[in-house]
Amino acid sequence: MKFKAHRVPEAACPHCGSLFDTATGMLRNHSLKPGDVTICLECASWMVFTDELGLRPFTAQEIVSLDFETHKLLSAATRAIKGLSQ
Repeated sequence: MKFKAHRVPEAACPHCGSLFDTATGMLRNHSLKPGDVTICLECASWMVFTDELGLRPFTAQEIVSLDFETHKLLSAATRAIKGLSQ
């Protein structure tokens, strides 16, 4: 799978305050859009892009509603990010 980088309006992680201005993901045939998910590379928190492509935390309902593959990918990325900080 090919990764694609997208410039986004600068936004801060709602958990740790780290600044984002680029998102990289496994986006094949679409651009980054509101509702897409990302992970903070500093604190490994899961976030959702807002209508303005800012960032907000996942809600509990969104987490339990994730499909298996998305949850699996987010969990693997979280473990990898946490492994980098050790």
